[in-house]
Amino acid sequence: MAATVLADNLISNIPIVFENAENAVVPAPTGGVAPTVSLDDVSAGAVAIGADGASVDFTPAVPPPTDGTAVTIAALFTRADGTVITVSGAFDVGPAPDLTAVSGSFNLTGITTRPLTPPA
Repeated sequence: MAATVLADNLISNIPIVFENAENAVVPAPTGGVAPTVSLDDVSAGAVAIGADGASVDFTPAVPPPTDGTAVTIAALFTRADGTVITVSGAFDVGPAPDLTAVSGSFNLTGITTRPLTPPA
């Protein structure tokens, strides 16, 4: 499976989902040490805990890294009882998709019809 691509020209916010022992989604740990985050290739950019405290922000380097640069991001969350929860993942850094419209065409397979007058 290909790694998720993080845009090389935008800040990417990566949400984290926390689960309990029964795999039900639960809130992020609180009451322990402040969460920390690291990036294995600092030449690709920088990472920080997101403003919500339960996500990671990836900011690409300027100029951007070579397309396809692989990075691993790790975040550590410490519960009040001292238990450390480690979340890590591998990502590729690459170009963001171009969403700027420069032309248009009719979608001929999407034509629908309706009556000239509404039914009584």
